[in-house]
Amino acid sequence: MKSILLYTGLFAGMFWACGGSGNGDDPTPEPPTPPVEKIEMKISVSGIQARGEMSEKFEAGQSVGLFVANRESAGTKARLVSVSGNQVDNVKNTLESDAKNWKAASTMYWKDAATTVDAYAYYPWIAAPSGADVTKWPVSVKTDQSQEESGVASDFLWANTSGQKAGNDGLLSLSFQHALSKISLSIKMEESVKDIYTISGVKFMGLQTTATCDLNTGDVTASDGNGNDMIPYYKTADKQSIELIVVPQTIAAAKFLQVEVNVGGGEIHTFEYNLTGDLKSERGKQYILEVKVEKELDPLKTVDIKISDWEPGGNEDVETD
Repeated sequence: MKSILLYTGLFAGMFWACGGSGNGDDPTPEPPTPPVEKIEMKISVSGIQARGEMSEKFEAGQSVGLFVANRESAGTKARLVSVSGNQVDNVKNTLESDAKNWKAASTMYWKDAATTVDAYAYYPWIAAPSGADVTKWPVSVKTDQSQEESGVASDFLWANTSGQKAGNDGLLSLSFQHALSKISLSIKMEESVKDIYTISGVKFMGLQTTATCDLNTGDVTASDGNGNDMIPYYKTADKQSIELIVVPQTIAAAKFLQVEVNVGGGEIHTFEYNLTGDLKSERGKQYILEVKVEKELDPLKTVDIKISDWEPGGNEDVETD
């Protein structure tokens, strides 16, 4: 009898030691891992906004394209290698009617709060062409920029934001800069003819109008091909103050500028200006050219040529014959 009682006591002790309370309770489960909260990305634009004198700032309804790449390590810059597979791929962002806030065509998100990103943006937005390459993004300017909207549409701006995190507001800051060149032309009339001669039209000749941009660097390279004649934007009714947006390129020494002048009695006389040496136009630079129309003078007389930053900055003189 004592042996039976001993074995029964040992069995009961083992049952209780193993957690068998006999009332069917299970161990307390681990709490589920909460989902990672998505942080919405929105853009803010600061810094350079001017696009020459045709338009001084972004206007409601205008759109920029945005790419965002995540860094693998905080100290190593992320580059774009493809139009897809990035954190953000060419999302269209449009300036709303308040001219302050930008609305994305599709909701954009940061990977998380800790990941550092590099952003690349451009204006004007286009849908990615078939076979598009982020290092050879298509760029073109209008051959006829006589209307203000054509000149504005011809401009190409680029922005790069490096090493930014989501922060508390999820805002991604962008600062745009000019990726093309601008030619500013002033036509002066000799005193004896200034009240007689009127300008009928102006044409720039032999210029490339297509190019590609490396969105990683903002560098624009003109495409090979035949040059085109381009009509500028007339800033004044007398057509004596002019500007033209062009892709950076080497402009060969040749016929460069043609001015049609009504010399009276309905007679139109064509004046020409020839470059005496190659002129290399560079990204973000403005080429300020001043020519003079004199009575019965052909070609035009060069008064001055200067190179300056598109935005206010120092001038550089260019030697002319």
